[in-house]
Amino acid sequence: MKIKSSVTVLLVILFALSVVYAQESEQNVSRDKTATIEELYLQSGDIMIMREMAFLDDRDMKLMSLTMIEESIKDGSFSTGDPGAHFVLDYLSEEGISRVVRRNNRTVNYFPTVRREACRLLGELGGENSKDTLLNVLRTDDDPVVLAEATYALGVIGLDEEGEVSRAIAFALQNQDQMVPNDNFAHASLLAIQKLIEKNGSTNNRQVYSAVVQIAQNGNYIRPVKEKAYQVISLMREQN
Repeated sequence: MKIKSSVTVLLVILFALSVVYAQESEQNVSRDKTATIEELYLQSGDIMIMREMAFLDDRDMKLMSLTMIEESIKDGSFSTGDPGAHFVLDYLSEEGISRVVRRNNRTVNYFPTVRREACRLLGELGGENSKDTLLNVLRTDDDPVVLAEATYALGVIGLDEEGEVSRAIAFALQNQDQMVPNDNFAHASLLAIQKLIEKNGSTNNRQVYSAVVQIAQNGNYIRPVKEKAYQVISLMREQN
């Protein structure tokens, strides 16, 4: 029933927006005869639909918006730094954290799956704006799965000339509960630090080295995570 309801809402949105975009296209074409209706729709229609779906309170609609963004990234419609894609991804990366919707004193938009997917796509989109959004996620989010995705995405982007990203990852690692650490987040962080070193050269930041050594020596992590920590330590030593 919920899926049918979501599809119905989507169809209504698509119909309403298609009418609006058709009217806007006619007005714009009269001002610029060189632009085609198809070009104008591709410039504004798709991203407007994605935005409207992202604004809805329904989790499935938000995920559908993210699916559309992923398809647009893959087919080249969205390139690095695309403002429309960033508007939606930045918005959804804060779902239930920096932007909270409450009803009857209860948060109704806490969707870690949405935030995690937004982080993954920010990594695929790349660029400085994506990096800044993901750093904000590291500072504000409380879900280890989201943090793991944001951290790995920062490694995929690979921008860290000043060491800001590796320091932020190290800080997030050290803020974990060391008695009950999250193996997935730790492993994703180690992979990200490894990628950042490979792309930017060695990091001489003591905080980063300390965070990695702490994982290697902490008996509460599973063996594969500790082994990855030793690999990163070896890489850091080789690069120095």
